[in-house]
Amino acid sequence: DNTSETFDVQVAGLPLRLKSSHDAQTVQELIGLVDGKVQEVLTLNPHISFQKALLLASLHIPEDLVFLKRAMQQRL
Repeated sequence: DNTSETFDVQVAGLPLRLKSSHDAQTVQELIGLVDGKVQEVLTLNPHISFQKALLLASLHIPEDLVFLKRAMQQRL
């Protein structure tokens, strides 16, 4: 079904209200992936600003997707 639910969450430590048709477990999994990427960037680059860490994390996430898609295409 296409019903949306509202979730009050924290993404990278920032409060956010999300509206999603996904279940709570999926939403938490997505948030966990973003949190993990932001923390990874901050750990590797402890002196960069939080904004730059968010930006770098936002580039790492689609990078993972692109490489996953390429790997799947090669298997097909």
